[in-house]
Amino acid sequence: MLHALTYIMPAAIIALVLLFLKVKHRARFLCAQCDVSFSWIDSLCKHAELVHGSAPAPQTRILILGSGFAGMEALKRLQSRFQSGPQVDITLVSRNNFFLFTPMLHEVASGMIDTRHIAAPVRALCQRARFYESEVESVDLEGKRVVITHAVGREPSGGCRPEQLSSHALRYDYLVLALGNRTRFSGDGVEKNAFALKDLYDTILLRNHVISMLEQADQMPSSPGVRRELMTFVVAGGGFSGVEVVGELNDFVRDAIKGLYHNIDPGDVQVVLVSSADRLLPDLDRDLGEFALRKLLEKGVKVMLNTRVERHGRQAGACKRGCPAMQDPCLDCRRDP
Repeated sequence: MLHALTYIMPAAIIALVLLFLKVKHRARFLCAQCDVSFSWIDSLCKHAELVHGSAPAPQTRILILGSGFAGMEALKRLQSRFQSGPQVDITLVSRNNFFLFTPMLHEVASGMIDTRHIAAPVRALCQRARFYESEVESVDLEGKRVVITHAVGREPSGGCRPEQLSSHALRYDYLVLALGNRTRFSGDGVEKNAFALKDLYDTILLRNHVISMLEQADQMPSSPGVRRELMTFVVAGGGFSGVEVVGELNDFVRDAIKGLYHNIDPGDVQVVLVSSADRLLPDLDRDLGEFALRKLLEKGVKVMLNTRVERHGRQAGACKRGCPAMQDPCLDCRRDP
């Protein structure tokens, strides 16, 4: 009996230590060849035997395109379901190596939070999956083949463009398409001149533009007409994003004027929200939309309902705001009957 315990006790202690590490410290067991990890060492051993053994068994290949909400949710569930299933190979492809919490982009643009607060590295979430930071070039549904392209090096002149591109194909058995969508701009010249708010780069552009307008307006104390032009901001869209953006933008500009830009009169600021619907937040109850409208009006936001953006461009003196020689940005809106 004592002889048997001599062999059982060390094994039991090792098992308890491994369990403690897994639960308390989220220990992972990595396959260096595949760059995927498993929760249990026996799953890793089984994977090594089935995939890298003398007689490799065929794997079921699952390919996920996109690292947005849909792609990451699919990844999370697949990793959970097949954590101990070495016969399943999971791959994620995305142009970005981070997951972005887009509902809070407007707060990054206003400086309320930092970029790192809404971006998480994708590789930290790909424990059971392989990750490629690449562009999707083509998808062959019949051949079950996806061609991806990624940058290699940087051009010798020191620019941002890569020195060359490298492409290769990924085979799959099951494909998850979660590539998101593109912003649809309506109106002539709007896409060329307007600011979108889809990624971190957009937030930086928008924030820098607003600060630049504040700096320019502060240096025009004797030109109230020019100050009003520079301090006019228009947000198109009365849904969740539009209401959140216009609220943050309005607070950011007015707070900055109070504390930092003393040559700008608060009356020069005009923040406008344009919506084609007859109320704000049409996806919610009417009471909530009316509540949001009242709050925006109390904060000094001008709201234009049943109104569509028709055109955006630059015409000399078209806005007639006190400086006919300026190339004024003009926004034409049409009110629906």
